[in-house]
Amino acid sequence: MAEKNGVDVGQTQAALLKKIEELTLYTIGQDKKVSEQKAEIGLLKDRLERLERLLTNQAGK
Repeated sequence: MAEKNGVDVGQTQAALLKKIEELTLYTIGQDKKVSEQKAEIGLLKDRLERLERLLTNQAGK
């Protein structure tokens, strides 16, 4: 029996699978963005530390 209470179970499962695939792709995209942002934050931290050292060295002169 393919239907239960007037609902096509196969169609519902196909729709749920499609949504799972969409959410999986979205999650992969978000993970990539987070990785890129972490890398950028690391670069910015390094740059800030170099600038702080330069300022500290100039203030001590």
